[in-house]
Amino acid sequence: MSITYSGKFVSYNKEKNLIEIKFSFDYQIIAFIKAEIKGRSFNSLTKNWEAPLNIENLMVLKELGFNFSIDLNNWYLKNKKEIKKYSFAQIPKFNFELYPYQKSGILFLEKRKGRALIADEMGLGKTIQALAWSYMHPELMPVLIICPAVVKYNWENEINKWFPIKKETYIISSRTPGLLPKADYYIINYDILFDWVSILKQKNFQIIITDEAHYYKNNNTKRTKAIKILAKNTSHFIALTGTPITSRPIEFYNLLKILKPNLFPNRFQYAMRYCNAKHNGYGWDFSGASHTKELHQMINGILMIRHTKQQVLKQLPEKNWNYIPLEIDNFQEYKTAEYDLVNWLKHTKSQKAAQKAVNAETLVKITYLRSLAAKGKQKNVINWISNFLEDSDQKLVVFGIHQELLNTINKKFSNISVKVNGNINSRKKQDLVDIFQNEPGIKLFIGNIQAAGVGITLTAASNIAFVELPWTPGELEQAENRCHRIGQKNPVMIHYLLAKGTIDQTLAQLLAEKKKVINSVVDGKGIDENNLFNLLVDKLIS
Repeated sequence: MSITYSGKFVSYNKEKNLIEIKFSFDYQIIAFIKAEIKGRSFNSLTKNWEAPLNIENLMVLKELGFNFSIDLNNWYLKNKKEIKKYSFAQIPKFNFELYPYQKSGILFLEKRKGRALIADEMGLGKTIQALAWSYMHPELMPVLIICPAVVKYNWENEINKWFPIKKETYIISSRTPGLLPKADYYIINYDILFDWVSILKQKNFQIIITDEAHYYKNNNTKRTKAIKILAKNTSHFIALTGTPITSRPIEFYNLLKILKPNLFPNRFQYAMRYCNAKHNGYGWDFSGASHTKELHQMINGILMIRHTKQQVLKQLPEKNWNYIPLEIDNFQEYKTAEYDLVNWLKHTKSQKAAQKAVNAETLVKITYLRSLAAKGKQKNVINWISNFLEDSDQKLVVFGIHQELLNTINKKFSNISVKVNGNINSRKKQDLVDIFQNEPGIKLFIGNIQAAGVGITLTAASNIAFVELPWTPGELEQAENRCHRIGQKNPVMIHYLLAKGTIDQTLAQLLAEKKKVINSVVDGKGIDENNLFNLLVDKLIS
């Protein structure tokens, strides 16, 4: 979207062979001209800016909403047709096909020389756009990725999944700085960034990617200080967030300052204009928003690109699946139990006698492992849901099995959630469904898969998070279809929050291999619970 101010005009001075840029005083436009117009200078006699005539300069001015003189406009239209600098053809092939809007995001990064904000709604693939641009520039390795702890392994998964040529990744997890091995992509979470900033600064990263860019909104936090230090040493800085920048403008001042330092040089001036600044008798309150349309026009298409689900609806499949590996905080306890189970299975598996009893005991032990996995990822499940709610204004359906985990989620978000389990009657269940469907302030529906996975409609949400997987593909598809049914206007995004290195991932892998749940539309037939159970046992002892 172009900026539409009145009184902005560009003409051609044939004698000087320069363009003359005329406009009423506006410090933001001046900042753009200084940053974007090559060879510009200010003529103190005419009080106008002057610059060489070239297509790049005119493209920037056209983006800013300037009108051209007739002769200049003719020259612009003639030469613009010959410009093929930014083309889908220059994007390399990946292991999966990119959607057109993702390609446009990548080309936007190319146009901005890898210094921009991608603000697509959650679930539309901001991660792959940033990674794809970095992949297009192997000369800029290594890359530093800064993200919330809960999604560190998801970034690693995306790199391994998308890239046709293997790239080495290294996840920084310790708070104690040390030597870093050689890698193409280093991934670190915000919580420990400040501890590592001195060592990371020495690496001279040419590309920095920051996920959930609103994480460094507060000037006083260590993470923000670390981001600012690292950003000074890099030419390519890609920020990602699904939160619209116009809703809480002060939270994005630090980011805008990093992306284009001269655009808003003064925080107070920015806050007065765009944050509805008010003095409360003790100090300034910058928590509001004002002139948001102007701010949006100032940055959209120049510093920021944003797609919503509604805009790209026709490009998306009806269902999208997303694996998200989560660390567990009881890993040693889990591994001990798994080791005991595997040894026990190897001893009893060959015993044909009383096999039914053995299977029953095996199921008990596997259920215990699944319970441990649920317990261990509890904290990161909460963190993921919090990130989702912070990064999106959308509703979310959460499905699980163990009551302890579901109760913990409900307790954490009790003021914005409803919960359905097997202990409530049909009337009460429908009342809770109606509240979720109709109340804007109720953002979460938390349901036991068996109790809430059938017979209800949850089309107020187009995002589902499975914190645990059921045994049968039919149950999983039924639960998915609570959102994916008549009345749903958006593609359904299905997120699987899997405990890394546990039976969670093993079961999900089996379901994927059978092409009945993940990456396909499930018909619920052909694989029963016993079949999956036997496959899981074989996988554990293989």
